[in-house]
Amino acid sequence: MIQRLLIVGTGNAAWHLGHACLAAGITIQGVVARDAMKGRALAEALGGVPFFAMYNNLPDADAYLLAVRDDAIEEVAKQLGDARQLMIHCSGSMRADVLNQNQNPYGVLWPMHSLQKDAPDSLQHTLIAVQGSDTDIQQQIFELASRISERAMPVEEHQRMAMHMCAVWVNNYTNHMLHIGFSLLREHGVDHRLFMPMLRNHMAALESHTPDQIQTGPAKRGEMQTLERHRQLLHNHPDLQQIYDTLAEHILNTYLKR
Repeated sequence: MIQRLLIVGTGNAAWHLGHACLAAGITIQGVVARDAMKGRALAEALGGVPFFAMYNNLPDADAYLLAVRDDAIEEVAKQLGDARQLMIHCSGSMRADVLNQNQNPYGVLWPMHSLQKDAPDSLQHTLIAVQGSDTDIQQQIFELASRISERAMPVEEHQRMAMHMCAVWVNNYTNHMLHIGFSLLREHGVDHRLFMPMLRNHMAALESHTPDQIQTGPAKRGEMQTLERHRQLLHNHPDLQQIYDTLAEHILNTYLKR
């Protein structure tokens, strides 16, 4: 059973998972970080737990939780790797076995949640995907995740990676589309808040319908003249014209060729 965790990292994932683990009654043995100022700040925020410089005289723990950037996971694992030490990373897109540096046990605990370092979010209703290097390790990580959230779920690696990619589509890319739309509204002197009821209605409809069932718009209907008028409105933004054309073409191909 994983009861004592060492948090490695100081970013958004470390911040939120650290607080979620504390709230679940899991003991935080300390925070490990390269940046002493950030490490001490997180250690203090987690109730004054100890801070440790990277790799130096680390305490015993049931698991090391590597809440670091994806491109740093493997290097940190190499430095921390020990044949007996369970290491867990929190990435949706990195292979689990990058943690296998010395035939040590390893796994993944990935919260499917956009984490912003502000007030700690409750992860109670967040989907947490888990993997383990063997059945026993996966069960231990699942039990840990289940103390943090009521929606812990064992997954295969290809499933987790697909989930991460799709989270980028439906969350990150959609949010960027909102940024583009709001910027264009501002350019034309229109308050973006006028669009909030439409957005709320659309999200509510997705509770009972699939996206293709509620797709509307000129591309869905094949209204080429309307699409061209929109393109002309974007004449000062050739990069946005390209994005608009690509999306319109995909919608046309999806619905008009059925």
